[in-house]
Amino acid sequence: MIIELGSRRVVHLGVTRFPTDVWVAQQWREATPFGQGPMHLIRDNDQKYGQHFAAVAAGAGIDVIKTPIRAPRANAICERFIGSVRRECLNHFLIRDEYQLFRILKAYTEYFNACRPHQGLAQRLPQPPHEVSVPTLSGPVLARPLLGGLHHHYYRLVNARHIKNVPGRKPDYQDCQWIQKLHGLGLLSASFRPDAEMCVLRAYVRHRAELTRHRAPHILHIQQALQQMNLQLSQALTDITGVTGMAILRAISLENAMR
Repeated sequence: MIIELGSRRVVHLGVTRFPTDVWVAQQWREATPFGQGPMHLIRDNDQKYGQHFAAVAAGAGIDVIKTPIRAPRANAICERFIGSVRRECLNHFLIRDEYQLFRILKAYTEYFNACRPHQGLAQRLPQPPHEVSVPTLSGPVLARPLLGGLHHHYYRLVNARHIKNVPGRKPDYQDCQWIQKLHGLGLLSASFRPDAEMCVLRAYVRHRAELTRHRAPHILHIQQALQQMNLQLSQALTDITGVTGMAILRAISLENAMR
């Protein structure tokens, strides 16, 4: 793991069963693409930092600072992050393989950078989305579960219809920042959040409307199948999905099943 000292932001994450000098050097290349690297790098005295890693760091012009032996406070930010990962994440899971470990650590890293406030940063986030004023609107606050409900990300809903009434262009890559700024300035109202029973009823109604919308191609498929069996029910019945039509279709299905 590579952490930026000033913002506490996790820059890069890698998982392997056998960390070697070549693997660590490759991780450093991936963390510093196009020569975008820091001026200084703090590391411990582990043997995995060998010649390949030293060559990559020297080629990027980075000053490598080794911590003293048995001095964890010399790299306190990294040590604290490793402890947080163990206490807040890994101690609650049974790890099977490297892929699962990488997936869990990646989800926790996203939560750590964008959702978890830090006391050392005056309760700010390592990777804040946008600097806006404190929202003055009241509205439902929802919780999005992370890592299977181990942690949560809290956010507030706004009415999407009011966004269209506010002038200004919002490209896709700045859409979230633009909406958050409008909400912080008090230009958006809160969105309606129904209770649990209303959400279940709304889901049933929407599902019924979806089934009704897709019923036409299924009816056409049934009519084509009946025509292949030389059954012209459409000439005798106005609607084959009515009571009489469904009774005939059930009888035909039952007869075919008994055969």
